[in-house]
Amino acid sequence: NSTADPANDYLSDGLTEGVISSLSQLPNFKVMARSTVFRFKGKEDDPQQIGKSLQVGAVLVGRIAQHGDELGVDADLVNTADGSELWGAHYARKMADITQVQSDITHDLTNRLRIRMTGEEQQRMGSAGTTNSEAYRLYLEGRQQWYGRSPEGLKKSIDLFHQAIAADPNYALAYAGLADTYNVIGAYQVVSAKQARELADQASLKALKLDDSLPEAHEARAMTLATAWRWSEAEPEFQR
Repeated sequence: NSTADPANDYLSDGLTEGVISSLSQLPNFKVMARSTVFRFKGKEDDPQQIGKSLQVGAVLVGRIAQHGDELGVDADLVNTADGSELWGAHYARKMADITQVQSDITHDLTNRLRIRMTGEEQQRMGSAGTTNSEAYRLYLEGRQQWYGRSPEGLKKSIDLFHQAIAADPNYALAYAGLADTYNVIGAYQVVSAKQARELADQASLKALKLDDSLPEAHEARAMTLATAWRWSEAEPEFQR
């Protein structure tokens, strides 16, 4: 986040998580998880040292800058063996076109790595799940609050996911985020455990109905079933 405004962390964090999620779906391709790489967030560490620590062949470094309605994203793929640049690109977009950035980065990177995909895979790869920029922004902000795991933050995330759904009623990711929030909020005594399970059940089923191919929807459904101790039903969802 190079915007000098910590409030924009949801944008840089969300874009990072989205790219990780997309690239991790590539066959025979190892991508380090969000929880593994976020300790390097905001640091000017040497990519070679990061690569050595993570035992990876390349590190993708990204920076986001914002000036009014203009959003700039720089992405560089660094070879951790010698520090050379394998690929780099600059993306200048209006905030209204933010949903396209994740897709553009993922497509350009997979092309550079010469990874072959079917037309359907290419279409889905890096998708923000909506063409509505406001719904996408609200979803990312909701996820940021969800990760914080505070009672107040979880209440905010529910409100933000509902706003995202209002902006795009067919936004499956927002329903999955809503289910994820209800799956954990019962432990914080914000709502009763019974009510949280019922609301998570509704949201996770809606996410799957909207997009059965969405990994986050199956994860949300699996957690909902596991939270209700419905193990035999949860397992195939986790496997999927």
